[in-house]
Amino acid sequence: MKERAEAAKKRREEDRAAKLQETEDALKEDEEKSAEEKATEIKETMEKWDEERDAEDEAAEEDDPEKPNLEEMMEKEKETIRTQREADEGFLEEFANTLLEKGIQVINDLNSDTSAQFVHTKLNARLNENIQLRPDLIEKQ
Repeated sequence: MKERAEAAKKRREEDRAAKLQETEDALKEDEEKSAEEKATEIKETMEKWDEERDAEDEAAEEDDPEKPNLEEMMEKEKETIRTQREADEGFLEEFANTLLEKGIQVINDLNSDTSAQFVHTKLNARLNENIQLRPDLIEKQ
């Protein structure tokens, strides 16, 4: 969207410079008008051109089929992330079940939306709980 806006701005500046040059060239040959009158006419012509161009650009932007739609783009990305997350959760669940079948300890449902220090503390607490529940783990170590 940013690239598109910059390209439109650049095109407009080039077109405006061309129109300004065209207007100045047309008024150079008119010797009946003073420099002040020419400057006023150039200013009025360019103001009119700006207004017309604004309306033209706005209409073109609305009718453009290639115009990016931010809401659609965001929804598409959200869906992609949602799909990836579901796939990851499915894989992790399968992996945890496989580990449990082999007798390997798995800590599920640990919320990691907090600080790393808090997650570390929670992990240690869960490990200590499991060691207390299974004294056979201490003997193996």
